[in-house]
Amino acid sequence: MVKAAIFDLDGLLINSEPLWEEAQMFVYTLIGVEELSKLYVANMIVNEVERLIVSKGEPLPGIREVFSVLRKNRIRIALASSSFHRVIKAALKRLELEDEFELVFSGQDCIYGKPNPEIYLKTSIALGLEPWECLVFEDSLNGVIAGKSAKMKVAAVPEKRLGKDVRFSIADYILDSLGDFEEPMLRLKNKGN
Repeated sequence: MVKAAIFDLDGLLINSEPLWEEAQMFVYTLIGVEELSKLYVANMIVNEVERLIVSKGEPLPGIREVFSVLRKNRIRIALASSSFHRVIKAALKRLELEDEFELVFSGQDCIYGKPNPEIYLKTSIALGLEPWECLVFEDSLNGVIAGKSAKMKVAAVPEKRLGKDVRFSIADYILDSLGDFEEPMLRLKNKGN
């Protein structure tokens, strides 16, 4: 039985992918051909994403439903996002989810990004659980690969246009939205393990 659920953030809980694109376009238009350091430009983009999330970040469907199933079954809930700490904080505040997660991990806490499993392995260690006791919720293929590489169960919620991509078949479940997650899915054994 699953003991903890580990959620990604961008594209899974909040529709932030378009906001990242909007922030990049805004910053690149603003700076034009000016020569600035990559770090400075990246910081400008993160600042703009944070502002956009606070002003117009929208939740993706099914958050309340999946959390209800998890709480009912006393499943611990964590977040493992590649985003910066301040973007995560802004998103959780916007979604009114600040108190829902026992543990929050950022890509800033890791050396390697997804598809490397580091962020998921660090999260399970911090929870004091074995990887196979964790269920990852992911929207991206890199995230699904990271979860499976960590020997965790994975529920994929791919973007609509990617829903038929056969590469997502490595996930234990492929859902149209988080709201499609059901209690029996907590008892699944890992594929191939």
